[in-house]
Amino acid sequence: MIKRLCSLLRMTQPNVSIPGLLYAHGATVPTDGTAGYAVGCVFAHTDGAAGTALYVNEGTLAACDFNAVETPGTFKVADLADVGATAYTAGKLLVANGTGYAEVAVSNDATLAANGSLTIANAAVESAMLATVTKTHAIRLTDLRQPEAAKDFLGDSPAGDGGALGLADAAGSPVLGTSTNNTAATESCMFDFAVPADYVAGQDLTVRVKFLFTAARTAASNLDVVAKLVKGGALDATDLCTTAAKDVKAVVAEANQDFTIDSDAVGDVLAPGSVLNVVVSIAADDTGGSEAGVAQINGIDVLVPSRA
Repeated sequence: MIKRLCSLLRMTQPNVSIPGLLYAHGATVPTDGTAGYAVGCVFAHTDGAAGTALYVNEGTLAACDFNAVETPGTFKVADLADVGATAYTAGKLLVANGTGYAEVAVSNDATLAANGSLTIANAAVESAMLATVTKTHAIRLTDLRQPEAAKDFLGDSPAGDGGALGLADAAGSPVLGTSTNNTAATESCMFDFAVPADYVAGQDLTVRVKFLFTAARTAASNLDVVAKLVKGGALDATDLCTTAAKDVKAVVAEANQDFTIDSDAVGDVLAPGSVLNVVVSIAADDTGGSEAGVAQINGIDVLVPSRA
């Protein structure tokens, strides 16, 4: 008989071995703690309304705990266990704080409106936020000058210890130093560099010297760069090159030697239009050696972080 009734009602046959009521109804929801209702018992609240018409026992047979079965549309973000108190304030976001989500406002350099419109404050975008690319500015070797007499270009041949490096007239000639054979010589050259208009302020520059010795030197032979700002027609006292002199005595194949130029030294901040006076010097020391060899510069570049 029971099987027939269940078939007519389109339901499975009850398991009579499970104690307690599985279905109940009434105008009053059973008080929490009341016994006699099976876990999962459905209670139809005949005096209910939207969100309070159907309940389910989430307690036990001995002590019921009927809770309303809400429709999906009535759930709110604040109902989630890992979301803090929310006031649904216009323009605020839910942000994880390590243990859950909290309602916070967008602040500092930007604000967010209720319609999703993001407003960035004036002057909030800094140069460091802009996309940058490194542009290489090749220094023409024919523009190199003698440091001690900046008006004069380099001579055809090096001037010897304490003098200037040499540059032959032939196109494509490298800059050369004096040949040292069991001797030493320190020579140098200079150039002025104007920081281009698309330079991204706050970024360091790089002076790259394409260097080699035609024969290895026997003692420490330093390649060095000194960079100073030109201010009011005179050189500032501060050397902006932060890279120490490099011992290149064993460099016998062309290799890039990079020197970093500080962009924001105290009192000497680089900006588009700034003019740098750059001196490149090489001390070729072959003391105790017996093979002639010269310092050779095949090119000088200035690498500048610039706006893309």
